[in-house]
Amino acid sequence: MQTVLSQFPLDPLAPGIKAKIAELKARIAKRAADLAAAQARVKDLLGQCRIQRAAALDVKQRSIVFTEFGNLEMNTLMAGERDASAHERRANAAKEKALQLLKSVPDPGGVLAKAAETCDSGE
Repeated sequence: MQTVLSQFPLDPLAPGIKAKIAELKARIAKRAADLAAAQARVKDLLGQCRIQRAAALDVKQRSIVFTEFGNLEMNTLMAGERDASAHERRANAAKEKALQLLKSVPDPGGVLAKAAETCDSGE
């Protein structure tokens, strides 16, 4: 359309072509902005997944406590497991949301998909 418009600027269809070109450019810009926002949301969710997974691992490690007799403190361990499971649920929820969103978001090179698969593995 751009070529036709430049070759025949006085054509009676020129104003309609200009309007259509402007409309298409606006739609392309909006789609690009929407995709960028969706990709940013996926990255944010993957960051939340990694943070929650790291917090779960930290809680588990800190809950391993021994008494003065060398026995494992079971109450602290059980409380740590409860707290860690809450963090793991949040990590899994963020991962699932990211995977769901990835179905409608372009992922050049599969970088986001790889990150989503490993976000809760502690790697």
